[in-house]
Amino acid sequence: MADEYFSLVCDDIPHDVVLTDPGARVLDVAHVVRRLTGLSLWHSKVLATQVPAVLLDGVPQDDAAAAVEAPAHRRTERVTQHTFIDR
Repeated sequence: MADEYFSLVCDDIPHDVVLTDPGARVLDVAHVVRRLTGLSLWHSKVLATQVPAVLLDGVPQDDAAAAVEAPAHRRTERVTQHTFIDR
Protein backbone atom coordinates (compact mmCIF):
# COMPACT_ATOMS: atom_id res chain seq x y z
CA MET A 1 0.00 0.00 0.00
CA ALA A 2 1.41 3.35 -1.00
CA ASP A 3 1.78 6.13 1.49
CA GLU A 4 -0.73 8.88 0.97
CA TYR A 5 -0.02 12.44 1.86
CA PHE A 6 -2.63 15.04 2.46
CA SER A 7 -2.20 18.72 2.82
CA LEU A 8 -4.74 20.84 4.51
CA VAL A 9 -5.32 24.13 2.79
CA CYS A 10 -7.17 26.59 4.94
CA ASP A 11 -8.49 29.77 3.45
CA ASP A 12 -9.25 32.83 5.48
CA ILE A 13 -10.97 31.98 8.76
CA PRO A 14 -14.53 33.36 8.64
CA HIS A 15 -15.38 36.14 11.06
CA ASP A 16 -18.60 37.46 12.54
CA VAL A 17 -19.14 41.17 13.10
CA VAL A 18 -21.10 41.72 16.30
CA LEU A 19 -22.49 45.05 17.47
CA THR A 20 -22.09 45.21 21.25
CA ASP A 21 -23.09 48.82 21.98
CA PRO A 22 -24.78 51.28 19.61
CA GLY A 23 -23.99 54.26 21.83
CA ALA A 24 -26.16 57.36 22.00
CA ARG A 25 -26.65 57.77 18.24
CA VAL A 26 -28.73 54.67 17.54
CA LEU A 27 -30.22 56.04 14.32
CA ASP A 28 -26.77 56.72 12.84
CA VAL A 29 -25.72 53.19 13.74
CA ALA A 30 -28.96 51.87 12.21
CA HIS A 31 -28.01 53.57 8.93
CA VAL A 32 -24.66 51.75 8.96
CA VAL A 33 -26.38 48.46 9.81
CA ARG A 34 -28.74 49.06 6.90
CA ARG A 35 -25.84 49.70 4.53
CA LEU A 36 -23.98 46.58 5.69
CA THR A 37 -26.89 44.14 5.82
CA GLY A 38 -29.34 45.43 3.22
CA LEU A 39 -32.17 45.40 5.77
CA SER A 40 -34.82 48.09 5.92
CA LEU A 41 -34.18 51.06 8.18
CA TRP A 42 -36.81 49.84 10.65
CA HIS A 43 -35.30 46.34 10.87
CA SER A 44 -31.81 47.86 11.12
CA LYS A 45 -32.89 50.02 14.06
CA VAL A 46 -34.43 47.03 15.81
CA LEU A 47 -31.24 45.05 15.25
CA ALA A 48 -29.08 47.92 16.51
CA THR A 49 -31.06 48.17 19.74
CA GLN A 50 -31.04 44.43 20.49
CA VAL A 51 -27.38 43.98 21.35
CA PRO A 52 -25.32 41.93 21.07
CA ALA A 53 -26.37 41.59 17.44
CA VAL A 54 -24.55 39.66 14.73
CA LEU A 55 -24.42 42.00 11.75
CA LEU A 56 -22.32 39.89 9.39
CA ASP A 57 -21.87 36.16 9.70
CA GLY A 58 -18.93 34.20 8.31
CA VAL A 59 -17.22 36.93 6.28
CA PRO A 60 -13.50 37.15 5.46
CA GLN A 61 -11.29 39.22 7.76
CA ASP A 62 -10.87 42.04 5.22
CA ASP A 63 -14.63 42.43 4.83
CA ALA A 64 -15.13 42.30 8.59
CA ALA A 65 -12.45 44.96 9.15
CA ALA A 66 -14.02 47.17 6.48
CA ALA A 67 -17.43 46.78 8.11
CA VAL A 68 -16.04 47.75 11.51
CA GLU A 69 -14.39 50.84 10.06
CA ALA A 70 -17.55 51.89 8.16
CA PRO A 71 -18.33 55.53 8.97
CA ALA A 72 -21.57 55.88 10.88
CA HIS A 73 -22.25 59.39 9.64
CA ARG A 74 -20.32 62.37 8.41
CA ARG A 75 -20.24 63.72 11.97
CA THR A 76 -19.19 60.47 13.62
CA GLU A 77 -16.13 58.41 12.87
CA ARG A 78 -17.27 54.83 13.39
CA VAL A 79 -19.65 52.46 15.11
CA THR A 80 -19.10 52.64 18.86
CA GLN A 81 -18.28 49.04 19.82
CA HIS A 82 -17.60 45.95 17.76
CA THR A 83 -16.28 42.47 18.20
CA PHE A 84 -14.62 39.97 15.87
CA ILE A 85 -15.50 36.35 16.52
CA ASP A 86 -13.25 33.77 14.92
CA ARG A 87 -14.87 30.47 14.16
